[in-house]
Amino acid sequence: MTTPAGNTITYMARPNDAVAPHAIWPSEWERTSLDVFSQLACSARLVLDIGAYSGVYSMVALADSQADVIAVEPNPDILPNLRENLELNDESGR
Repeated sequence: MTTPAGNTITYMARPNDAVAPHAIWPSEWERTSLDVFSQLACSARLVLDIGAYSGVYSMVALADSQADVIAVEPNPDILPNLRENLELNDESGR
Protein backbone atom coordinates (compact mmCIF):
# COMPACT_ATOMS: atom_id res chain seq x y z
CA MET A 1 0.00 0.00 0.00
CA THR A 2 1.32 3.49 -0.81
CA THR A 3 0.97 6.34 1.69
CA PRO A 4 -0.02 9.90 0.74
CA ALA A 5 3.68 10.90 0.80
CA GLY A 6 4.55 8.06 -1.57
CA ASN A 7 6.09 5.70 0.99
CA THR A 8 5.29 2.01 1.00
CA ILE A 9 3.73 0.22 3.97
CA THR A 10 2.91 -3.45 4.42
CA TYR A 11 -0.70 -4.16 5.37
CA MET A 12 -1.44 -7.64 6.67
CA ALA A 13 -5.15 -8.37 6.37
CA ARG A 14 -7.03 -11.02 8.28
CA PRO A 15 -10.48 -12.42 7.45
CA ASN A 16 -12.15 -10.31 10.18
CA ASP A 17 -10.60 -7.02 8.94
CA ALA A 18 -13.39 -4.85 7.54
CA VAL A 19 -10.93 -2.12 6.51
CA ALA A 20 -8.73 -4.33 4.31
CA PRO A 21 -10.87 -4.39 1.15
CA HIS A 22 -10.93 -0.60 1.09
CA ALA A 23 -7.35 0.06 2.17
CA ILE A 24 -5.54 -2.50 0.06
CA TRP A 25 -7.26 -2.29 -3.31
CA PRO A 26 -7.13 1.07 -5.08
CA SER A 27 -10.11 3.22 -4.20
CA GLU A 28 -10.93 6.66 -2.89
CA TRP A 29 -11.51 5.21 0.59
CA GLU A 30 -10.43 7.79 3.15
CA ARG A 31 -8.08 9.37 0.58
CA THR A 32 -8.79 12.96 1.67
CA SER A 33 -8.58 12.07 5.37
CA LEU A 34 -5.34 10.15 4.89
CA ASP A 35 -3.82 13.04 2.91
CA VAL A 36 -4.64 15.57 5.64
CA PHE A 37 -3.57 13.17 8.38
CA SER A 38 -0.22 12.55 6.69
CA GLN A 39 0.44 16.29 6.39
CA LEU A 40 -0.45 16.89 10.04
CA ALA A 41 1.67 13.96 11.22
CA CYS A 42 4.71 15.49 9.51
CA SER A 43 4.64 18.43 11.90
CA ALA A 44 3.85 16.35 15.01
CA ARG A 45 6.19 14.91 17.59
CA LEU A 46 3.56 12.45 18.85
CA VAL A 47 0.58 10.87 17.10
CA LEU A 48 -2.21 9.21 19.10
CA ASP A 49 -4.33 6.77 17.11
CA ILE A 50 -7.25 6.02 19.41
CA GLY A 51 -9.47 3.29 18.02
CA ALA A 52 -6.67 2.30 15.66
CA TYR A 53 -8.43 -0.85 14.41
CA SER A 54 -5.86 -2.51 12.11
CA GLY A 55 -3.51 0.48 12.14
CA VAL A 56 -3.77 2.20 8.75
CA TYR A 57 -3.39 5.69 10.22
CA SER A 58 -0.62 4.60 12.59
CA MET A 59 1.30 3.06 9.71
CA VAL A 60 0.89 6.20 7.61
CA ALA A 61 2.23 8.29 10.51
CA LEU A 62 5.21 5.95 10.92
CA ALA A 63 6.02 6.02 7.20
CA ASP A 64 5.36 9.68 6.42
CA SER A 65 6.67 11.42 9.56
CA GLN A 66 9.27 11.24 12.31
CA ALA A 67 6.60 11.34 15.05
CA ASP A 68 6.34 8.76 17.78
CA VAL A 69 3.08 6.83 17.45
CA ILE A 70 0.79 5.40 20.13
CA ALA A 71 -1.97 3.17 18.79
CA VAL A 72 -4.84 2.05 21.02
CA GLU A 73 -7.38 -0.60 20.01
CA PRO A 74 -9.75 -2.01 22.66
CA ASN A 75 -11.32 -4.70 20.44
CA PRO A 76 -9.56 -7.98 21.34
CA ASP A 77 -10.63 -9.56 18.03
CA ILE A 78 -8.75 -7.04 15.86
CA LEU A 79 -5.88 -6.21 18.28
CA PRO A 80 -3.62 -9.01 16.94
CA ASN A 81 -3.92 -7.52 13.45
CA LEU A 82 -2.95 -4.06 14.72
CA ARG A 83 0.07 -5.49 16.52
CA GLU A 84 1.17 -7.45 13.45
CA ASN A 85 0.81 -4.44 11.14
CA LEU A 86 2.80 -2.20 13.48
CA GLU A 87 5.55 -4.79 13.87
CA LEU A 88 5.79 -5.14 10.07
CA ASN A 89 6.11 -1.38 9.57
CA ASP A 90 7.95 0.10 12.55
CA GLU A 91 11.62 -0.68 12.18
CA SER A 92 12.65 2.22 14.41
CA GLY A 93 10.68 1.29 17.54
CA ARG A 94 8.61 4.43 17.46
